[in-house]
Amino acid sequence: MRAGVVMSVWNGAIATYTDNSTPDLDGSTTALSFEVRVSGLNVILVANAASGTWTIKVGTRIIF
Repeated sequence: MRAGVVMSVWNGAIATYTDNSTPDLDGSTTALSFEVRVSGLNVILVANAASGTWTIKVGTRIIF
């Protein structure tokens, strides 16, 4: 498990992001990766799991 923050910016067509997280605790999280996409008027955080079963908890805050 690990905890972290994903920060993203977007311009209506494309998005970029960076993340800052704790080291892994009680096992590896290398099979899990994230990406940020723009879809219409929405910005989407996507979790990609190469293997395993994951529980992902997300909170959001948007600053204008």
